[in-house]
Amino acid sequence: MKKFSLILAFVLLFTFALPVFSGATQLGGYVILSEFGDERLDAAGNTLSRYLLEITGKNFPVSTSGNAGTVFRLSYSDEIPDNGYVIETGENEVLITGSGTRGVIHGVYAFLEKYCGCDWYTSTLYSIPKNENLVIPAGEKTEYEPFFEYTDTDWVSPHDVEYSLANGLNGSPYRTIPSELGGNVTYISNFCHTLTTQFCASATYFEEHPEYFALHMGMRVPDQLCLTNETTYEIVRDEVMALLREKHNPDESLQIISLTQHDNQKMCQCENCRKIDDENGGHSGTMITFVNRIARDVKAAGYDNVAIDTFAYQYTRKAPTQVKPEDNIIVRLCTIECCFAHALDDSFCTENVALMNDLADWSKICDRIYVWDYTTNYANTLGIFPDFGVLQKNIQVFYENNVVGLY
Repeated sequence: MKKFSLILAFVLLFTFALPVFSGATQLGGYVILSEFGDERLDAAGNTLSRYLLEITGKNFPVSTSGNAGTVFRLSYSDEIPDNGYVIETGENEVLITGSGTRGVIHGVYAFLEKYCGCDWYTSTLYSIPKNENLVIPAGEKTEYEPFFEYTDTDWVSPHDVEYSLANGLNGSPYRTIPSELGGNVTYISNFCHTLTTQFCASATYFEEHPEYFALHMGMRVPDQLCLTNETTYEIVRDEVMALLREKHNPDESLQIISLTQHDNQKMCQCENCRKIDDENGGHSGTMITFVNRIARDVKAAGYDNVAIDTFAYQYTRKAPTQVKPEDNIIVRLCTIECCFAHALDDSFCTENVALMNDLADWSKICDRIYVWDYTTNYANTLGIFPDFGVLQKNIQVFYENNVVGLY
């Protein structure tokens, strides 16, 4: 009896998981593009056609015309928020309309998930239900506007392009999404800890010019910079400009250069750095002052789609009181000190109250905050990290406080 119950449960699970809707339009027809020759429309149409064949066993040719059976129409609209989409279902017709570089392809994956029952749990664990009698309910409308301009995570599955597209990830450096599938929001520099490693590298300069580097506890150290040294600024500026000449792509929606402190507490304590930090109530004073200069240089050179990214991390986590980030600065706030057994806005959790105070202060002076959210235990990545109950709440908290990028 127990064995029969298990088999029955298994059958019921997969029977009722199939998205079959009575009284709706049965599939079979064409994928119609508003125009051929647009690589993103072509790629979105081919993706939809490929999955419809796998799901239903029927061919859905990609064309610019056709009216037999159910027709899927893919197109752009400037009236939809950037990289958003609208899905509308009618009698014998499904409209998927998007904007920006990613709207249409994300609309395709949203349709496959909502109406076809597809799910991509990992890069190797996914569900593409077979259903030759799949039907779509008429008269529905789904509208989506992205909450964040940048979304990424450092687990294994996001290295896979298909998984990333299906789950709305668009960052780098873990995968390169082809331009026809929307492309990446790209860090054209290294992703983090770039000052003294990539820019004004200690391996190049420290031996002969220790004065370019932080004076910490009375000694020059090779793994932080002196941010008030004029030659340090000139070296970093010139290296940033050289990188832009090599890698800048004016057709991408956004490219990012990371100017971020090394992963330690050896901030510069020289007289000039200390003065700026004292005026600003913390060490973010020198960091924002420094990266602001580079950001102004980048903007003056005409790189309108480039942003400079810097950390609000450990000793720079508190917002400065006298200097504000330029509008092409991204401040990447790090939650490493936080408690993840409670939501970040839990007013009874001391660690999280401190983070929320810092986030509120940054949101008053910066319109482009990203978050590096520590959703794992890096000391033991195989250990269970019990944060599932707070993940969605925390993301809502970020959005409500001017966060536009999430890693």
